[in-house]
Amino acid sequence: MTNINLPHRDLSPYFRRAHIERAKAAADLVRAAGRAIDGWATAVAAAHARRRLRRETTRQLASLSDRTLRDIGIPRGAIWTVADDLVNAVTGPAVSDSRQPQRARPERLPTATHAAAGCG
Repeated sequence: MTNINLPHRDLSPYFRRAHIERAKAAADLVRAAGRAIDGWATAVAAAHARRRLRRETTRQLASLSDRTLRDIGIPRGAIWTVADDLVNAVTGPAVSDSRQPQRARPERLPTATHAAAGCG
């Protein structure tokens, strides 16, 4: 083996700097993962709360009599749509709503008051 005389250079400052940079990169990665998990958990909790609110609103509207629903202008077949609209009015539309295909919403029937007043 050939022994080449190279000037001795202390590389420890470079190793220390590399160690510090790796530690910073790892810390940045952990912080980014924490923010991603926090955002995901927040979105899941918000979606769950919206689902519970929609289910409760649907349950309460479904428990009303046909006459009461007719008086407030909601056809029984549109209860889910009305509940969804009410939840969106209270909480704002969900982010995932924009990615899902839009479902056809039936047109609202005029109420008896509007028809009697000639507005319907």
